[in-house]
Amino acid sequence: MLPVGAAQAAPAQSCTLNLSTGSLRCGSSLSGAATTQTSAAATYLLGKFYADLNYGGAVLTVTQNAPCDTNADTDFTLVSMPSGWNDKISSFRTYSDCTARLFENANFNRDRAGASFGPGRFVGYVGSAMNDRTSSIAFY
Repeated sequence: MLPVGAAQAAPAQSCTLNLSTGSLRCGSSLSGAATTQTSAAATYLLGKFYADLNYGGAVLTVTQNAPCDTNADTDFTLVSMPSGWNDKISSFRTYSDCTARLFENANFNRDRAGASFGPGRFVGYVGSAMNDRTSSIAFY
């Protein structure tokens, strides 16, 4: 609950981000949609990140030209959130053999400060320490 007179942040709108190309498409028609093909090359769904708990509200769909592998290393990164999505995530699902770790600060808490959550695959609520605090994501 916000204090009386406090401004509420504008709600996130649904977007699809392709990590391979850097392309970001946003709009109400993208809600819940996953891009499966952008050209002759396949596009893999890495994850869907939701503005509300239990996979509700606006969704940020993240794609890439390859799936995650099964090694324990980092496969793909999102060093900062796209416009309108910083500090907005409450739940997420990952796909294409990926797990995700959420970080409170951009660049994966490189300053050694800030909370993180994960890795996880199907998370209906990221918990109070990370709710609406994600600024970067790593896919494993």
